[in-house]
Amino acid sequence: MKIVSVVSLKGGTGKTTVAMSLAVAAEADGQSVLLIGLEDYRLEVDLDRWAKTRGNATPAVRACRAEELEDEIAWAKQCGFDLVILDVCCGFIPVTAAVGLADFVLIPTRVASLDVSGAVPAVNLVREARKPSAVVVTFYYPAEARELQEMGLEQTADICPVRMQLREQYVLSYRAGRSIAEFDPEGGGAAEVEELYRYIKLRLAGEPGFLSAA
Repeated sequence: MKIVSVVSLKGGTGKTTVAMSLAVAAEADGQSVLLIGLEDYRLEVDLDRWAKTRGNATPAVRACRAEELEDEIAWAKQCGFDLVILDVCCGFIPVTAAVGLADFVLIPTRVASLDVSGAVPAVNLVREARKPSAVVVTFYYPAEARELQEMGLEQTADICPVRMQLREQYVLSYRAGRSIAEFDPEGGGAAEVEELYRYIKLRLAGEPGFLSAA
């Protein structure tokens, strides 16, 4: 069983969107997937609302706190899941717990300077833990290409070659309890999620993640 942790120490970077999209993509690839919302409080969160609207049995969705995570992972192994994806809230304790158990860590960030500065502590934490990881740019405008080059994160982190553009379909699919690939299977969003999943699959296999090698 593999564990992918989607983390950031700043809100609004698209963690839940990325986690939901990857979970559905992995299921389409034949994987048995558990999607866990790792929270520091017991309130209904975006992942819960998406799962309730979705109404499907899969992917399985659960929620826990940081101190419960090891037990959740042990339960997932007993149940025979192939892949666990952790949608992690912004607190230092849950992020640290999720990184510690991960086989791969994905750090979403927008190009905006405040979001990039928010990604740096997560990048540093992952480096200290010596975990395979990548930063994925979310809510991206093609016009931000220059700003993307000036981010400077490539000096300290692997940058995922896939960028998730700002698309209305992400919002509409969430409201419908679907992933963007289910909601608009022929659209650009479905293609970029498939590419992102393929990249992570390569990284989990210990390969560098160059998409041309797939």
